[in-house]
Amino acid sequence: MNPSASQSSQPPPVEHSFSYIADASGLAELLDRMRGFDRIALDTEADSFYHYHEKVCLIQLSFEGRHFLVDPLSGLDVQPLLEVLADKILIIHDAGYDLRILHRQYSFSPRRGIFDTMPAAQLVGIVRFGLADLLEQFLGLALPKKGQKSDWSRRPLEAFQMQYAVADTAWLAELANRLQTRLEELGRLDWHRQSCENVIASALQHKSEPRKDAWRIPGSNRLGPRDLAFVRSLWLWREKQARSADQPPFKILGNDPLLDLALSASKHPHTPVEQLMRLPRNCVGQRLQVLQQAVDQAATLPQTDWPKPFRPEFPPQPPYSKDEFEALRREVNSIAEKLGLTPSLLAPRAAMISLVLKKTKTVEDIVKTGHLLTWQAELILPALRKVL
Repeated sequence: MNPSASQSSQPPPVEHSFSYIADASGLAELLDRMRGFDRIALDTEADSFYHYHEKVCLIQLSFEGRHFLVDPLSGLDVQPLLEVLADKILIIHDAGYDLRILHRQYSFSPRRGIFDTMPAAQLVGIVRFGLADLLEQFLGLALPKKGQKSDWSRRPLEAFQMQYAVADTAWLAELANRLQTRLEELGRLDWHRQSCENVIASALQHKSEPRKDAWRIPGSNRLGPRDLAFVRSLWLWREKQARSADQPPFKILGNDPLLDLALSASKHPHTPVEQLMRLPRNCVGQRLQVLQQAVDQAATLPQTDWPKPFRPEFPPQPPYSKDEFEALRREVNSIAEKLGLTPSLLAPRAAMISLVLKKTKTVEDIVKTGHLLTWQAELILPALRKVL
């Protein structure tokens, strides 16, 4: 079967048997069973679409053809499980999110590494590398779709939710085996190892604290200082309301309506807020009163306290040779085409510009200047020496 060819029609999703782990005895049995295996497929489900304080709601594991759903919300202490998992090779698809949330909530970090099937697929030249796409391409399987927008914090879980969760790990080991074989055939296993190490490092270094200018939401950069005063005030109101209600901010007020309200309030500061635009149905009573206060505060803010329009903290990019950049881009595109890779996987545009600016000509400097991995640097080094 050609893994790059899509199927003309999808088969129905497979239903799996599984063990639901919600007490200490079940966990102890699972831990016993895990100790004899090196590679374990892992996934998590969280509740960021339904709660302000995101948390892990389910941990899915598959190995030895068996599948387990571990429920952290049952009162179960999952630290012993995570301690065992840290010494396994974890098979994960698009591991960054799972590793970030597990690290943030439990200080978890894998000690023996991971096999991430997403970069594996990219490194063998696959363009459609979502999990559903890969399972269809390699194994002729379909993932269940019902459950994608579930509130994973609600209990009890329904049967369709558990089938959805199990399916995310049920075939990962087989998929990883197929991809590993392709990587071996192409001599790219070390590229994948470096990529997985980078995924882990990025996840563990991820900062969960919001930036001081987090209120500068998309679309606000085009606004002037007075308008920005309203944006900031409304954003702070939304954050407080979301935190208090334990809801994601977009369920209080979306970014686009927030910008619309800020602009209207800036133009008509003395108009009651409910007359400025149609507000969400949940914006009534105390919440509406506090919203009006936020608008009033912005309206009376002295001009000296208005936020300044966004200016990048870094200096403007110095001029670089467009001819050298274009020559490098052509060389990188040629290398990528010969390898069957997407050019941006080899070297993103920003990296190439930095390399041209610094006249970089060693692997070590390419890694440092272009923020690339060693395998990428080694591949594009001849192109840089040819062009610069």
